[in-house]
Amino acid sequence: MEKFNVQITGLTSGVAENLGIAKHIEIALEKISKVTEIGELHLHVKAFDVDGERKRFSFNCRLFTQISEFSIEREGWSALTLIEEIMDDIERMVLKKKSQQRTEIMKKLERDKV
Repeated sequence: MEKFNVQITGLTSGVAENLGIAKHIEIALEKISKVTEIGELHLHVKAFDVDGERKRFSFNCRLFTQISEFSIEREGWSALTLIEEIMDDIERMVLKKKSQQRTEIMKKLERDKV
C-alpha cells in the first residue's frame, strides 16, 4: 500500500491505531489516490468528557489534493463512526469535484470545435 502524509493531532500516541482511525484513513486515501494526487491530510480531534466516563468527539479534517482542498467537521459519540462518515464524505466530494472538472473540459472542447 502507498504511504500518505497524514497528520493526526489531539490524540495521544497509538490511540488512532487502536481505534482503527488510521486504517480507515489509509483505505479511503487509497481510493482517492486513484482519482487525484494526494498532498496531505490533517485530522484534528478533540475529545470532551461528558457524564463522567463518556467522551464526545469533534473531528476537523482537511485533505489537500491536486484538484482542490476539502474540509469537513463532525461531532459525535463514536470516533470510529465519525471517521468512517468523514472519509466517505470526502471521497464523495473529491469524485464530485473531479466530475465537474471533466464536464468543464468537455464543454470547453465542444465550444472550441465550433
